[in-house]
Amino acid sequence: MCSFISAGPVYAFYETAKLFYLQQTFKPSKKIGDAGKFFLKTSVFINPIENNYSFKGRNVIVIFAEGFSSEIMGNAKPRAFSVTPNLDKLSTEALSFKNYYNHTAATFRGLRGQLTSGYQFRDGLTDAGTGIAQLSKAEINNIYLHRQTSLPDILKEYGYKSYFIASTEKNSPLNTMLKTLNFDKVLGMGDFIGYQRDRMTDKQTFNALQYFLRSQENKKGPFFIGVYPSGTHHGQDSPNEKYFDGNNPLYNKFYNYDFQLGKFIDFFRRSSFYNNTLLIITSDHSTFPSTEYKKAFNSDSRYFVGEIPFLVIGGDITPEILDADGKNSLSFAPTILHMLGIQYSMNYFLGCSLIDKECTSPFSHLSAIGSDYFVTSKENHVELIPNNNDSELIKLAESFYNISG
Repeated sequence: MCSFISAGPVYAFYETAKLFYLQQTFKPSKKIGDAGKFFLKTSVFINPIENNYSFKGRNVIVIFAEGFSSEIMGNAKPRAFSVTPNLDKLSTEALSFKNYYNHTAATFRGLRGQLTSGYQFRDGLTDAGTGIAQLSKAEINNIYLHRQTSLPDILKEYGYKSYFIASTEKNSPLNTMLKTLNFDKVLGMGDFIGYQRDRMTDKQTFNALQYFLRSQENKKGPFFIGVYPSGTHHGQDSPNEKYFDGNNPLYNKFYNYDFQLGKFIDFFRRSSFYNNTLLIITSDHSTFPSTEYKKAFNSDSRYFVGEIPFLVIGGDITPEILDADGKNSLSFAPTILHMLGIQYSMNYFLGCSLIDKECTSPFSHLSAIGSDYFVTSKENHVELIPNNNDSELIKLAESFYNISG
């Protein structure tokens, strides 16, 4: 009887009715209008998961490390030292993805782009003064508030509360942009003890996450928490832990991030959340390939597109490395929803779940940074598409810019 309902004609009728209801009741944002019809979908994935990758009803915590490429991890490339001992160990204990790339950069595009599975032309700063970090709160809300369907929007439909903790000041342009994505609450420096110039340190950010989690212990219902620690930002040094003699700021900041993450992992494993929560470790985008970075990590990266981590830890998770086959972080939101079994919701997602073998998207291997486009494939191969290329795929990506703002 159960199998008849879940896979037979009754269930098929239920699915058809639900899809019809979604289509009839959905009203696109006036900021998008009919321009988004080509990209509009009624579901997130094709086939539900019925194996080790199904985590229905779990809480989700996502750590979006600032500018963190996979090659920084000690077990990613042969070298005589490692500044990430905790991540090295975690990578052997996690469900993880290799050959997974950032679909855009930098932070404003990377965070919003992953949470909406889309491209975004406008980033933080521009010479013309039109970047998001240069806009007022009213201007940011006018452009982005209730514009696209976001991961928090869909989670809310299924009973989740969603939060974001950013290391930046609570009323900063970044936090203001995040608030437009319909989180129940966006927190930042000023909501917790401790100020550190224009942002919280990684130590303060992970302490804030612990503090916030303790406040959720007796609350009912699942939650999603996004976290943006930015101590590894380009040009930063660590104010706390130092690597070896402390003479290399690049080593220091990544070592400090790994150290503070390790302390949080210890707390997480001892907490009541461990068995019912997915902890996902990824980044907002890859590391900017500066001359200093390439020398410090023996990197041959040429572009601001590279492999980034996607590690999943928690109770009853079987360690395994899955191949993303060169797909990019447009897959982030669909993958999380796939793991949670959340299939039906109107959305403009461009990416496919990394676990969905039936879904294909032409955008899964196309990274876009403003007007520069890149093709990603296996084995850390990134190719810049010539500016005179007028392919239909790039034209579609450019048309999506009108939707995302």
